[in-house]
Amino acid sequence: MRRSKEIAKFACGAEAFHTFVHLYFWSSGATLKVFGFKQTPTVHLVAAGLNAAIAGLLGAYAWQRSELSLSKVSSDKSAVARAQTANAA
Repeated sequence: MRRSKEIAKFACGAEAFHTFVHLYFWSSGATLKVFGFKQTPTVHLVAAGLNAAIAGLLGAYAWQRSELSLSKVSSDKSAVARAQTANAA
Protein backbone atom coordinates (compact mmCIF):
# COMPACT_ATOMS: atom_id res chain seq x y z
CA MET A 1 0.00 0.00 0.00
CA ARG A 2 1.08 3.52 -0.62
CA ARG A 3 2.00 5.62 2.39
CA SER A 4 0.28 8.75 1.01
CA LYS A 5 -3.05 6.91 0.82
CA GLU A 6 -2.69 5.67 4.40
CA ILE A 7 -1.98 9.22 5.58
CA ALA A 8 -5.02 10.43 3.62
CA LYS A 9 -7.18 7.79 5.36
CA PHE A 10 -6.04 9.04 8.75
CA ALA A 11 -6.60 12.68 7.76
CA CYS A 12 -10.04 11.79 6.43
CA GLY A 13 -11.01 10.37 9.81
CA ALA A 14 -9.63 13.40 11.62
CA GLU A 15 -11.59 15.76 9.35
CA ALA A 16 -14.75 13.69 9.79
CA PHE A 17 -14.37 13.97 13.57
CA HIS A 18 -13.74 17.72 13.19
CA THR A 19 -16.99 17.93 11.20
CA PHE A 20 -18.97 16.26 13.97
CA VAL A 21 -17.47 18.57 16.59
CA HIS A 22 -18.58 21.61 14.60
CA LEU A 23 -22.05 20.08 14.14
CA TYR A 24 -22.26 19.49 17.89
CA PHE A 25 -21.33 23.10 18.64
CA TRP A 26 -23.82 24.30 16.01
CA SER A 27 -26.66 22.16 17.38
CA SER A 28 -25.98 23.26 20.96
CA GLY A 29 -25.83 26.93 19.96
CA ALA A 30 -22.38 27.37 21.45
CA THR A 31 -20.45 30.58 20.85
CA LEU A 32 -16.71 30.25 21.31
CA LYS A 33 -13.89 32.75 21.18
CA VAL A 34 -10.74 31.23 19.68
CA PHE A 35 -7.65 33.42 19.15
CA GLY A 36 -9.87 36.48 19.40
CA PHE A 37 -12.23 35.21 16.69
CA LYS A 38 -15.84 34.75 17.78
CA GLN A 39 -17.27 31.49 16.47
CA THR A 40 -21.05 31.69 16.28
CA PRO A 41 -23.36 28.79 15.40
CA THR A 42 -23.41 30.02 11.80
CA VAL A 43 -19.62 29.83 11.64
CA HIS A 44 -19.79 26.29 13.03
CA LEU A 45 -22.28 25.29 10.34
CA VAL A 46 -20.12 26.69 7.53
CA ALA A 47 -17.00 25.09 9.03
CA ALA A 48 -18.79 21.74 9.27
CA GLY A 49 -19.66 21.93 5.58
CA LEU A 50 -16.08 22.74 4.61
CA ASN A 51 -14.67 20.00 6.81
CA ALA A 52 -17.14 17.49 5.37
CA ALA A 53 -16.04 18.44 1.86
CA ILE A 54 -12.38 18.04 2.79
CA ALA A 55 -13.09 14.66 4.41
CA GLY A 56 -14.96 13.55 1.29
CA LEU A 57 -12.09 14.55 -1.00
CA LEU A 58 -9.52 12.86 1.22
CA GLY A 59 -11.67 9.72 1.37
CA ALA A 60 -12.12 9.66 -2.39
CA TYR A 61 -8.36 9.88 -2.87
CA ALA A 62 -7.53 7.39 -0.12
CA TRP A 63 -9.91 4.63 -1.21
CA GLN A 64 -9.76 5.01 -4.99
CA ARG A 65 -8.36 2.15 -7.01
CA SER A 66 -4.97 2.89 -8.46
CA GLU A 67 -4.72 3.40 -12.21
CA LEU A 68 -2.04 0.73 -12.41
CA SER A 69 -4.36 -2.01 -11.18
CA LEU A 70 -7.15 -0.84 -13.48
CA SER A 71 -4.90 -0.87 -16.55
CA LYS A 72 -3.62 -4.31 -15.57
CA VAL A 73 -7.18 -5.64 -15.32
CA SER A 74 -8.13 -4.21 -18.71
CA SER A 75 -4.97 -5.61 -20.35
CA ASP A 76 -5.68 -9.01 -18.77
CA LYS A 77 -9.23 -8.92 -20.21
CA SER A 78 -7.93 -8.03 -23.66
CA ALA A 79 -5.39 -10.85 -23.47
CA VAL A 80 -8.18 -13.28 -22.58
CA ALA A 81 -10.28 -11.98 -25.47
CA ARG A 82 -7.36 -12.42 -27.90
CA ALA A 83 -6.81 -15.97 -26.68
CA GLN A 84 -10.50 -16.81 -27.09
CA THR A 85 -10.48 -15.36 -30.61
CA ALA A 86 -7.37 -17.37 -31.50
CA ASN A 87 -8.94 -20.56 -30.12
CA ALA A 88 -12.17 -19.98 -32.02
CA ALA A 89 -10.37 -19.62 -35.34
